[in-house]
Amino acid sequence: MVLTPVLLGLFNKLNKKGKEPSTPLKIFIGMTIMGISMVIMVFASLNGGNSDSNIMSPYWLISTYLVVTLAEILISPMGLSYVSKVAPPKLQGRMMGGWYAATAVGSYGSGLLGKYYSDFAHHEYFIILTGILIFSAVLALLSMKKLNRFAN
Repeated sequence: MVLTPVLLGLFNKLNKKGKEPSTPLKIFIGMTIMGISMVIMVFASLNGGNSDSNIMSPYWLISTYLVVTLAEILISPMGLSYVSKVAPPKLQGRMMGGWYAATAVGSYGSGLLGKYYSDFAHHEYFIILTGILIFSAVLALLSMKKLNRFAN
């Protein structure tokens, strides 16, 4: 709740200067930031988290959640806003439902992947998550031209 007004203020300032990023670009930035959050966990794992002992500072998780929250603000509401902008009026409800269905499938996939957490060293698991997130961001980047065309 604290970060949303900060981001809105930033985007408002950028908008006044004519430099506000497009919605698809904001989503790409959010996906990249989400990948960065997993990099924080890689470092946390390498700095004692792999040992599964109670020696870790809570600031590793606090900083990760802060970065995840920032990314989530850039992904979820922006994605829903984008879908509502580009969907034909007759299909808007279905397309927004499709956004939520895609989110549900992603959450389910995340749960499936979470089952393998104990099969890897913690840093390896977070490297895998980082790779998946960066791959997703690259896919969004490769689609950026088409996504921006639909947004305008």
